[in-house]
Amino acid sequence: MMDVLFELRRPMNFELPESVRELRARVEGFMQCRVIACEPIYFEQLSDPSMRWRLVPILKELREEARSQGFWNFPLGRHLQGRDMTLSNYAPIAEVISQSPFGSEVFNCYSGTVLNAQLLDQFASEGVKSEFLDPLVRGEIRACIAITEPHVPASDPTSLGLTAVRDGNEYVINGQKSWATGMMMEECRAILLLFCCSHVRPLRPNRISAIRSSSCREMRRASPSAKINQHLATTTRLMGILILRLKMSVCQFTICSVMKDRAFG
Repeated sequence: MMDVLFELRRPMNFELPESVRELRARVEGFMQCRVIACEPIYFEQLSDPSMRWRLVPILKELREEARSQGFWNFPLGRHLQGRDMTLSNYAPIAEVISQSPFGSEVFNCYSGTVLNAQLLDQFASEGVKSEFLDPLVRGEIRACIAITEPHVPASDPTSLGLTAVRDGNEYVINGQKSWATGMMMEECRAILLLFCCSHVRPLRPNRISAIRSSSCREMRRASPSAKINQHLATTTRLMGILILRLKMSVCQFTICSVMKDRAFG
């Protein structure tokens, strides 16, 4: 019994493998010499109103450099063009790339990319993976996820108000989502939408669907039944420059149809 207790009390080994230490040093060098050095250019370009909903040129340039050096999708599996890093090995890398406010986007490790890629990889059909997952991990598109609703607690998925009713090969969606971070970005091509299926409530209250638009920013024109009602502003003061970046949106879905094979989970 004492031997068992001794084993349980043994401190965890947080020593990083040599390969992770070397990678961290390389990433830190890239951060200092390229990313952080380019922050004044980034914020100058971002202050242009025409770039509000786009990746600014210097960010695109840095992303290409990072990918060419293998600094890409660190926590994702190798089949997703990542390094298949464990959480404990990725943590010191995440610490380094977080030294810049846009560091995670340089390495395609933005939370909207990583989490959505993992979700699509685990649950989506092959057709949905081909349409959304492949370009997402290549950094060609962005995706957002719409979970929160304005009048119910997002922590309880059984209380979701947005519903989906099965109609042949489609789900007909009705409801409202808020705080869909990144939806207005020009590169955002997919919304992962959490909704309730009326025909399985209350046993299976939550499903996820991938909805495609030529640009979520142009969703009002692309789909008259889905429109962005409100933009929620976030204001940040960095390096003496006041940056107003409208990133979050309230979106209304009214009798909006998606194909049955787009639903998963």
